Parts: sequence; C-alpha cells; structure tokens
Amino acid sequence: KTGTFIVPGEHQTYLVHCDIAQHMEKGMKGQLVVGRGSGDLWSIPGVSNAFNAESYLPGMLKWIIGSMIFATALLSLYLMRKKSLR
Repeated sequence: KTGTFIVPGEHQTYLVHCDIAQHMEKGMKGQLVVGRGSGDLWSIPGVSNAFNAESYLPGMLKWIIGSMIFATALLSLYLMRKKSLR
C-alpha cells in the first residue's frame, strides 16, 4: 500500500501518538521526522533511552518512611519475644 500526506515545510521532528486513553502512556507513540528533523524526541520506544520516572517524594521522606518500617519491625519482634517469655 502507498499513501500521501501533506507535512509542514520546515525540518522538524513531530510527536505522533494514539489518542485512545492511556495508550500514549503505554508506549503507543512515535516520531515523524520531516526533512532533516530537529533531533530525536525523548521517551520514544525504539528511538530514545528507556524513560525513568522520577520519584516525587523528597529524599528525606524516603529515609523517614524506611526508618519507621524498620522501627515497627523491631518493636514487633520485641513484643513477640516478650510475650513468648511469659
């Protein structure tokens, strides 16, 4: 099959994607390079490096949550041992 479509005249790279809900987030996207293009777009499967989602939690919050989980585990072990000694 062959087809024809009209593109803008300047050398540019455009994002093309599926409009169905959540399809673009799942990787149904690509880039359309017109002429020499303007470079690769980020997060395009098969073109750019894998996309790493950033954590939006502040760095200290991760340590606080981890410390709370550790302290809870220690307290649980202490209480179970104390109960078994009775």
